[in-house]
Amino acid sequence: MSTFAPTSGQWYWEVYIDAVSSSGNHLGVMSTDYAKDSDHYNEFDVIGCRADNYDLTAVGRGQGITAVGSNTATLAGFVAGDIISFELNLETPQVIINKNDSPIMNRTFTYDSAYPVLPWIRNNSSNISILNCGQDSSFAGNATAQGNQDGNGVGDFYYEPPTDYLALCTSNLSDPEIKLPASEAFNTVLYTGNGSTQSITGVGFQPDFTWIKRRDDVDNHVLFDAVRTATKYMSSNLTAAETTDTDSLTSFDSDGFSLGSFGEGNDSSETYVAWNWLGGGGAVTNTDGTNIDSQVNANPTAGFSICTYEGTGTAGDSFGHGLASKPDLVILKRRGYAGNWVVGSDELTSWDYYVPLNEATEQTDYDFFNDTPPTASVVILSGDGAVNYDNAISGNGTYVAYCFHSVEGYSKMGSYIGNGNVDGTFIYTGFRPAYYMIRKVNAAPPTGWMIEDRKREEPFNDYARDLIANDDYQEQPDTRTSMYSNGFKIIATSNNFNTSGGTYLYIAFAEYPFKYAPAR
Repeated sequence: MSTFAPTSGQWYWEVYIDAVSSSGNHLGVMSTDYAKDSDHYNEFDVIGCRADNYDLTAVGRGQGITAVGSNTATLAGFVAGDIISFELNLETPQVIINKNDSPIMNRTFTYDSAYPVLPWIRNNSSNISILNCGQDSSFAGNATAQGNQDGNGVGDFYYEPPTDYLALCTSNLSDPEIKLPASEAFNTVLYTGNGSTQSITGVGFQPDFTWIKRRDDVDNHVLFDAVRTATKYMSSNLTAAETTDTDSLTSFDSDGFSLGSFGEGNDSSETYVAWNWLGGGGAVTNTDGTNIDSQVNANPTAGFSICTYEGTGTAGDSFGHGLASKPDLVILKRRGYAGNWVVGSDELTSWDYYVPLNEATEQTDYDFFNDTPPTASVVILSGDGAVNYDNAISGNGTYVAYCFHSVEGYSKMGSYIGNGNVDGTFIYTGFRPAYYMIRKVNAAPPTGWMIEDRKREEPFNDYARDLIANDDYQEQPDTRTSMYSNGFKIIATSNNFNTSGGTYLYIAFAEYPFKYAPAR
């Protein structure tokens, strides 16, 4: 697959056929959501063809690309010296495949925009296909190539691209809302405790949500946010109620935060990591909900909000989340009572399911979200005490919810299917990750919520320092993923990352949007 996966627009590229085998030279388009089997293509979400006229178009597994109707061009094979060109229109959507400028395949399709469509080539030892995305006017010695270098983003091609079709190059990608560097909305800082008081700087903004974990020994995760206010924390690995400690995180500052002497965040000579998110700078009352007014600190540009509310005990009541789009993922906890953290997501079987942040696998029949996805304005609740206990009864029905939705070039909430192979699944995010948290959700044995980030790693692609959100373990030195300029790849067979057929939920944040990411 190519490194580019555009989500809109019209795109053109060419492939020069340098050598052919009868069933080789697989060419087409593929969804970033695909299932690889032992034959490498039979279950792909693809539209395409190969040298012997074979139609490679497949339905896939439901989330990716699905062809509509039949091919309206004459399917034709190709030989060495042919140029196969592609016209991908994501507005229709439609893909036209040409051989020497004559159509051989023309198919409309549907696809889920969460799983973009991108060029796909498969070769073996007997055939060679050379991809040109506008960078190569020679086409392996073909001196008659046409094109231009006049800066309009079309590129150098053998044939003239259709009007308004662009080359797949970074200059033609749209500017992300959160630009270079992405650390203006999320950032990781590392520090060493001093056992007294200190201010941690280098975040780059005043955080509204700070999650701290000791790295070099066993200790609880501690989560603070500006809506509940400093000195109040909860632990992602525990069911415990909210704790107030005046020696914990004492303030959110303009470039970080200040700490007292508490052992879970500032023991002398111990090493720590803090993950920080930028909210909206202050909480406001949100009245979008049904019978529930929430206090909301929202950053709609970054797709993130912190919400607190008092429960009513009534199924179907809701609270406003303050974002401009429907949350893809909600992390929710009752503050005054010991109980599970509740994680709901579009990537689970339905919103009748949840995954505890503190333990276990996907759970069902709890109906915490009233079996209803969030809307663009509210999160709907059942009457269960884990999410909506009537605060008027005893005064401990108060809650906090962290709401997230994907933002192109900055954040991604999604899932992938493990293949049980060290050559594991590649997950396209559209950015170079700074952080991701991964959890298997569909089957036993249970796994951890595995956290990796760029700041704790060596300056290479492979990463080997896991922390586990639902456990107090110190860093685990196992190399199981690789980070790239456009996503991450699984490179181990660990149950925590890559059981064959396992469904893995992930939440990721960018270091750089792909358009500006240094190559890795």
